Amino acid sequence: MLMARQNLLQQKHRIEAAVKESQNPLSASCFANIFIWQDFFDFECQEIDQNLCVWASNETGTFLYLPPLGKMISPKAVEECFSLMGKMNNGSSVSRIENVPGCWIEHFDKERFSFFAKSPDYVYRKKDIAFLRGDAYKSQRWAYNHFVKNSRGRYLSYEPSMLEGCLILFKRWAKERGQRCDDPMYQQMLEDNQKVHERVLRYNRELDLIGRVVMVDGRVAGYSFGVALNQETFCILCEVTDLSVKGTAVFIFREFCRDQALESFSFINAMDDSGLENLKRVKLSFHPVELISNYVVSLNV
Repeated sequence: MLMARQNLLQQKHRIEAAVKESQNPLSASCFANIFIWQDFFDFECQEIDQNLCVWASNETGTFLYLPPLGKMISPKAVEECFSLMGKMNNGSSVSRIENVPGCWIEHFDKERFSFFAKSPDYVYRKKDIAFLRGDAYKSQRWAYNHFVKNSRGRYLSYEPSMLEGCLILFKRWAKERGQRCDDPMYQQMLEDNQKVHERVLRYNRELDLIGRVVMVDGRVAGYSFGVALNQETFCILCEVTDLSVKGTAVFIFREFCRDQALESFSFINAMDDSGLENLKRVKLSFHPVELISNYVVSLNV
């Protein structure tokens, strides 16, 4: 059933067209956010009743990475998908539909399906981050100004020659993060994300990503990559900064929001918080204008 990994790029336009038609607002729906997880899942596209279904499979089984995509979610497609998963997974609990926006829950019969809330996507008004005005952003302004005054950092477009410097930064960042938290799941998340970030760095052009890097004293102190989610919203796909250089994270986030390449966008989707309380606090501190709810849908047993 699975298609070869090297063919996933050939499905790019097909998936993007289906996501656009469906108007799925979640960051998980963008093609780049599918492609970069290939080290952990095999993906396949299948059309069922005029809906495009994106399957994800690994050693534990097969599930729908996104809800069926089309002008409307087809009840027939949902039924057939669960029937197929039941056969492929031998009735195990792995059968599910991931990344269902809260506003789409109405398409699922509450008597037949269960809903598990995941971390929401954090959406910001771009100009709020670009200007950092008012008391609400007092601490962020201080961090930004501290970086500018003390670090003399340079904000640059990503170039392939920066790849190794970015990977060195990621490994250092992951090591420091890992030393602060010994939770096994968090440690595994850090290890997995190295492969994800490496795909971002190597395939940024094929994925239409916009990448920016902060250089301090001749070395990479931060990088951030993003992609258009729709006409109004730009998604920050990944960001890593040097924890020892105070203010770098605020600096690169603000500069990205002020970047000419993002001029046409009104909103920034910074994805979810991965269920991490510290990340949740940071994302809330930037005062999102919307939290887009995200659910996993499964059949009632």
